[in-house]
This record gives sequence, C-alpha cells and structure tokens, in this order.
Amino acid sequence: EQWSHHLVNNAGGLARLNIQHRLYFAFLKHLWLTDRRDEAMERMSRLCDVVDLVSHCESTDDKSLRASCWLELGEWKIEEMTLPGKPLPDRLQVEVLCEFKRAIIMDECAYKAWHAWALLNFRLGLQLNEREEAQPSSSTRKRGATSSTQRNHIVTAIRGFVK
Repeated sequence: EQWSHHLVNNAGGLARLNIQHRLYFAFLKHLWLTDRRDEAMERMSRLCDVVDLVSHCESTDDKSLRASCWLELGEWKIEEMTLPGKPLPDRLQVEVLCEFKRAIIMDECAYKAWHAWALLNFRLGLQLNEREEAQPSSSTRKRGATSSTQRNHIVTAIRGFVK
C-alpha cells in the first residue's frame, strides 16, 4: 500500500486530510509569527512535500493549498535569510525562484503567487543592474552576459505583474 493511501485512510478520507493540512498550515503560520521561525520553516518545507505527494498520488484538484505552502515557504526564506537592502545570495535566489514557480504552476490564478514571482524577478533584475554598475567598464564581455540575464528577469517580472 502506498504511503499516501495510508495517510488518507488514517485521516478518515481525503476531505478530512485536506482539512488537517489546512489546519496545520495555519498552525505553522502561528509558529512563524511567534518567533519559532526555524521550526516553522522546516515544518513548512515538509508540509509542501507531503501535500505535493498526496496530490500526485491521490489526484486531488485542490491546488490552492499547495500554492500557498510554496509561496509562504519562499517568502519566509527571503524574510529570514536576507537583510533589508542587501542582495539575495545566489543559492537563495534559485531556491525561492523555484518555490514561487511551483506556486504559480500549482495555481495559475493565484494573484499573490504571481505578484511574489514578479517582485522577486524585478528585485533580481535591479540587483544585477547594481552589480553591473559596480564593475569596472573594462569587463564588457561580462557586462553583456549580465545584461541578458537582467533583461530576462525584468521581462519575467513584467509578465508576472500583468498576469
């Protein structure tokens, strides 16, 4: 028997499991707000995986919780791992872009997910612009590559804002 089937059976059905996941999501938001952030982030990461697994194995149509989980996790990482006005580290950029992308894939009509996706891409475009301006003008080859990446982030941001 698959693990997801076991989980659904123990919960008393898919509808009850969905309610339990939503309650757990609210509990994790409470943990975050009461400064138990490391625990909240670790648990949210696990909840994202569990909700995705159950959704794939049980063919559920409710994508809003999945999108909300991935969006919240990405937002928490940005809030917890960066200082205001400081650039996002490369590793964090990739992680959060992936989490926001998963959120918009899960729920293509989720305004908050699209807005977060657009804001992050815009921020990364600005970050690349600042990095490019700080480089000496002799490194024109690198400037061209950075400008292309910057353009991609800005175009993606605009598409996200108007979605």
